[in-house]
Amino acid sequence: DTAKYLSLSSKESRVEQYYRELALAPTATQEQIKSQYKQLVRLHHPDRFIEPTEKAAAEERLKTINEAYRILSSQAVEGQLVKFQQRELGLVVQPAILDFGALKRRERTTRTFQVQFEKDVEGVDFVASEENSWFRVSRVSHLYGTEFGSLEFEVEVDTTGLEHKTYQGWIDIYLDSTMSRMPLTVGVKAQGWSWRRHPRVATTFATVMLALFIGAGILAVTSTRSFMQPQARTAVAGSATASGTPRLLFTVQERSGPTIYAAQLNNAQTLRYDVKGGQAVAVQNGQQIAYLDYVTDVGQLHFADLQSGKNIELTKDPAPKSQPVWSPDGRRLGYLVGLGEEARIGIYDFEQQKEYRLPGAVTAGVDHFAWSPDSKTLLFDLWQGEERRVYRMAWPDGALEQLTNVDSWSAVWSPTGDEILVATATGIERFDSAGRQRRQINTVQAEQVSWSADGAWIAYTTIADETTGATAAPTSSRLRPTGERQLWLMHQDGTSAQRIDDAVLWSTWSPTGATLGYITGNVTAAEPLLYLWTVTPDAEPQLAAEVSEPFFSWLQ
Repeated sequence: DTAKYLSLSSKESRVEQYYRELALAPTATQEQIKSQYKQLVRLHHPDRFIEPTEKAAAEERLKTINEAYRILSSQAVEGQLVKFQQRELGLVVQPAILDFGALKRRERTTRTFQVQFEKDVEGVDFVASEENSWFRVSRVSHLYGTEFGSLEFEVEVDTTGLEHKTYQGWIDIYLDSTMSRMPLTVGVKAQGWSWRRHPRVATTFATVMLALFIGAGILAVTSTRSFMQPQARTAVAGSATASGTPRLLFTVQERSGPTIYAAQLNNAQTLRYDVKGGQAVAVQNGQQIAYLDYVTDVGQLHFADLQSGKNIELTKDPAPKSQPVWSPDGRRLGYLVGLGEEARIGIYDFEQQKEYRLPGAVTAGVDHFAWSPDSKTLLFDLWQGEERRVYRMAWPDGALEQLTNVDSWSAVWSPTGDEILVATATGIERFDSAGRQRRQINTVQAEQVSWSADGAWIAYTTIADETTGATAAPTSSRLRPTGERQLWLMHQDGTSAQRIDDAVLWSTWSPTGATLGYITGNVTAAEPLLYLWTVTPDAEPQLAAEVSEPFFSWLQ
């Protein structure tokens, strides 16, 4: 009896603790529990935080909130009062469980379930288990022509990024104050062996085979090359450039430090450059690259010539550097110097061998910039309090010109330079090159807007609010991690939008045609393992490589 009493007492105190976790009284109704839970999820969602410690604390707090709601709502589902309310309403949910079966990774599918009821209801709501991001309610619709009231819920499952195991979740449906729970389950199949899924193994294999074919010829030319590995690698790079096949530059973390690699599309060849650094960008001939050396926390910009082996340090000041971008004519290198409100555009002029800063105090606070196709004008956004405005300035002695007077960002040029795309809170807008003839082409809050080289397609990303499903306001940096960023493609007129992938960190178009590269993964891990993909419109994405930083660039 004593043990039984202690067990009951412990159980009762734990339930009371769950109410305290949700800041509710034990007399709270299910409607109050649901409402408070949704508010707490919004308040403590990890995506609202930037600092790793704050994000980790929010994740732990959200776990306790989820557990408290799961227990309290489960008690309601199993309780006599809820069962009585369900009978009174004539509530029937079919099927009893939504089983998606065993799916492959990166597979999406939908299932539906129906909620039938015999009496009129004034309000319909639902709450999904927030800890499970692998499913979402994609549609709720009325079914007509039935004897009783009937709703159909369509649920979409996406196994992208999921491990090989079984996942379970639930959706709570509220018809006025009456509640019912729909359990969900899906299994993720183990992946078979694939060279494309194991690019490091493929890289090793290709390197060994290359060594066997070239043999002693490689050893004969390694005496004075301080930048590249054996000259045979340089010759391969040159032939790829001549053939016009696009290549991708990215960084892989090795024991000796971050190392720059190049992957050539349409074959399994991956080249390793003997360069320790990241954020590498190349001019169009593919023989010169700029990169951050990562020797210090600041990261200084370097320039390397692949043919001569020449390697020089371009910057020396202590301010952090990021986002290097060559001008289209290859004469100048633009980049950001500093962070946040102090960030401004730096330019290294290779003809004068001199570093510049975009002049004026007003040019501090840059978050994004883009060269015009003729390399004469810079397009960029500046923070003004809590909002941004888009500006442009001709280089080197043009006047600062404001193009927008509303909160706007991520401005880019069309391939011909006669139009500009700008993202705003009400959608993507299109201007002529003078900043006039404004035309809105969609109603989506977007970021990372970009135009394909053939002018036919526009790519952009959105950030979905997990609680409401609505598109949230964009973050301010392409290197800031967020697991909810979705990548979209649409025609240049704003029609036929299609979602490409989720958890996207960075994307950019190839220098010719319409091939889009993008990176997925989680950068908050101790040793991030990210994936570099390529995709063309109306085709399936293809894995190009495993990478270690959320940045890559194209070279032709």
